[in-house]
Amino acid sequence: QTPSDTTYRVFDWGRPGRELHVAQALDCIHWGKAPEALPLANPSGGFGATITTAHFALRHLTLANAGRQRVPGDAACTILMVLVGGGSLQGEGGAYPAMTLKAGMTVLVPANLTESTTIIGQDIGGMECLIAQLT
Repeated sequence: QTPSDTTYRVFDWGRPGRELHVAQALDCIHWGKAPEALPLANPSGGFGATITTAHFALRHLTLANAGRQRVPGDAACTILMVLVGGGSLQGEGGAYPAMTLKAGMTVLVPANLTESTTIIGQDIGGMECLIAQLT
């Protein structure tokens, strides 16, 4: 989506008195075929696609049953979003208590703990997550 200062109202939930802009909205639609989607997951597990911008990198991680992965890199901080399954987040040498992770959770790992943190997939079903890091 391209940023814009223009808003077209195409539906107003039955409220009277507000102008609708259906024709203008239809004129702005790109009706051609969408580009191919980037496959995020790696079928064999581990890290899948990495999407990198000037501000952040986003990686997809698949962990099999009880799979382990250190939080990558030396980023300013790491944001972990659990998509499927669950597991835990553990600090090396007891840096902090183990944290249980479940689908739908989002966790911020501060910069000073990034390199000493391990993500562990649950014993049955593993885990899929997105890892976002500032660049």
